[in-house]
Amino acid sequence: MKMIEQEKFWGTRKIWITIGLFWMFALQGVRAETPSDGFEKHLQLATMNAGEMSHEMSHDNHNAPESHSPGHANSVYQIDFTWETQSQKKIQSSDLRGKFQLVILAYTECSHACPILVADLKHIEGLIPKRIQEQVGFVFVSIDPERDTPDQLHQFSKKMDLGTGWHLLHGDSTAVMGMAALLGVKFRQEPDGSFSHSNLITLLDPEGKIVFRLEGLQQNPDALVHLIIENA
Repeated sequence: MKMIEQEKFWGTRKIWITIGLFWMFALQGVRAETPSDGFEKHLQLATMNAGEMSHEMSHDNHNAPESHSPGHANSVYQIDFTWETQSQKKIQSSDLRGKFQLVILAYTECSHACPILVADLKHIEGLIPKRIQEQVGFVFVSIDPERDTPDQLHQFSKKMDLGTGWHLLHGDSTAVMGMAALLGVKFRQEPDGSFSHSNLITLLDPEGKIVFRLEGLQQNPDALVHLIIENA
């Protein structure tokens, strides 16, 4: 029993070391559009526990958009977490490879920010020309794995009228915290069961490299959409 606990400890520690190295090397090729959101901020996000965040990060926080130059960051798929989709299909993070993916971390019982974040993604979906729509996917990673079962995600998908290009993912706490750290998303569960979290849309290229980050709700997505169109 002690051996199993030790293996679990070192396995989890290996994941966090890998995530730290991911951001250390990835950010060498990333240019932030907002100077105040530079290297130190992202290094802090890479090394923190994704379940912790400062009290000033409110659920309704609006942040300035931030873009990154494509081509240099390492793939987030190098840490291959296991997920279950809204269709109860088991997939790995690497199964998302091959398309541009627009990724958010949210939860279905959220009453304000998350529906707006999903609506923002649907707005972006509507701006993508039909000729390249099959080259773009949309990913909703739940930060509430206890309540957001695959069936709950399926019901939410129907409620929000999400199309076949959407993956709503349920994973264990290690997968959720690991993906949050890779994408620089902070979240924390509050005493009432709700979550405070970053409102962030991350664009991954077909290899899983971060090429654009849109922070805040109802931000202008034109630059993000242009980047997809130019590179699809």
